[in-house]
Amino acid sequence: MNDLNHKPVSSLAVCSMVFGLIAILGIAIPVFLFALLLSVPLGIAAIFSIRKHDLNGTLPSILGIVVAMVFAIGTPARHYLEYRFESPLGYQRLDFNSLIASGGIDLDKYLGESICLKGYPMIPRDWKESRLVGLTPDGNMFRGETLVVVEISLDEWQLKENQSISVSGTLVRFQGKGNSEYGPKYLLKQSTIRQCKTRYDLADFNSGWGC
Repeated sequence: MNDLNHKPVSSLAVCSMVFGLIAILGIAIPVFLFALLLSVPLGIAAIFSIRKHDLNGTLPSILGIVVAMVFAIGTPARHYLEYRFESPLGYQRLDFNSLIASGGIDLDKYLGESICLKGYPMIPRDWKESRLVGLTPDGNMFRGETLVVVEISLDEWQLKENQSISVSGTLVRFQGKGNSEYGPKYLLKQSTIRQCKTRYDLADFNSGWGC
């Protein structure tokens, strides 16, 4: 007799809850935030369907809506804060990769300014005594004209060449030994180096070695 009185669960409510739970992954992987766009309307539609057809599933539909709303606010805020704290206050953030032209990079208009660039360090052995490393937009060490020299402190020598970093400093003209048309033109002095927490303004790593 109880089986005859059993109410089916709304499929919309279940879908809303599932997409709400998927949206939680957006904390680590922003692409999963698309689930937020589905969870809320599905949850609202589920509530109306439950009332109209006398179904079960009110709790899952509400859960889906609440989780989606919480992470709709919390996840973008978290990614913004991570992006914001990749650089100290007062530094102008530039998209290093987009600044590359066929003949290298032109940063002359930023000379003397405090800027922040994201990229990958290149660490020549003969630069170690001078506490200098090169910052490349994509990790390609064979394109010296796209490299910006970075002045670092001794406690930052644990950098790895495939590690993405955010470098903030004052941009000046590089007057290093061997400077040429195809060598680095700029130096970031008094720099602060932080680990990249986001992919914004960051190119994919490409060492230039091929496959």
